[in-house]
Amino acid sequence: MEENNMNQSPQTEKRPDNPNKSLTIKQSQLIFISVALIVPIANWLVFYLYTHISSIFMAFQDMTGKWSMINFETFYEDLIDPHSTILLSLKNTLKYFLHERFILFPSGVIVCFFIYKKIAGYRFFRIVFYLPNIISSVVMIGVFKILIQEGQPIGMLVQALGVEIPTQGFLGSSATATNTIIWYKTYVGLAGSFLIISGAMARIPVEVLESARLDGVGPGRELVSMIIPLIWPTLSTLTILACTGILGASGPILLMTGGGYGTNTISFYMYQKVWNGGAQTASNYNLVSAIGLCFTVVVVPFVYFIRWLADKIPAVEY
Repeated sequence: MEENNMNQSPQTEKRPDNPNKSLTIKQSQLIFISVALIVPIANWLVFYLYTHISSIFMAFQDMTGKWSMINFETFYEDLIDPHSTILLSLKNTLKYFLHERFILFPSGVIVCFFIYKKIAGYRFFRIVFYLPNIISSVVMIGVFKILIQEGQPIGMLVQALGVEIPTQGFLGSSATATNTIIWYKTYVGLAGSFLIISGAMARIPVEVLESARLDGVGPGRELVSMIIPLIWPTLSTLTILACTGILGASGPILLMTGGGYGTNTISFYMYQKVWNGGAQTASNYNLVSAIGLCFTVVVVPFVYFIRWLADKIPAVEY
């Protein structure tokens, strides 16, 4: 009996977990999370909350700091003047926004669809369309400015189509400068949401598309009736986010024309008001704040209306 008891290995007693150790781990996690959130919270408090609250107060003050409506009166007078810069800037901004939503966005979806279908050479086209996001915009714009000159590839192509190049060049004429920048954005802007849309398509179950293919569904029908409904939550989110920045729709104006030749947009107009010729102009802060406040009052209902329309289309769950 004693030998059997001696041969049997003694059972190790399990010690209860140390509660202090578990508490220490939780405290460490809390400290880590708190430290990680300090920078974004401070950034939001200083550069968003304080800036926006300060701009609201400045909109109702004149240059001396007295409460006044002079900024709104100045903005209204400029807005109703048919020859004012602010009115031209608003028209150009709407041009850029409509171009992005009704040309670039649908074209980007189609390009992503053909790459998703792995057409011949899709790897090459994927690189070509994403190239503008890799190469510096300064380099891209510099090359583009050279290519659109007379005797250069794009310039020769345009002349072959019967379009005359202005004496000052496409970017040196008020009649063609804005449209030239928009054409530049047609290629460069295709990759704007390339990764997001491609990622949404990659999540679609293969079985669904294989079943449609067996039923004789063609590529066009597949895109309209299957792909777009399946990725509609992504498309609607991108559309709503784009509408929130409708007044920020613009092109590379600073590098192209510097705001000259009638290429101003709302965002660039406000930039010029604050930084006039590279020198900070504090006297225009109040006017710019009033302009931003007025446009915010207009854009917020518009964004909610677009969101309401997007929610009317049911999302497909899979």
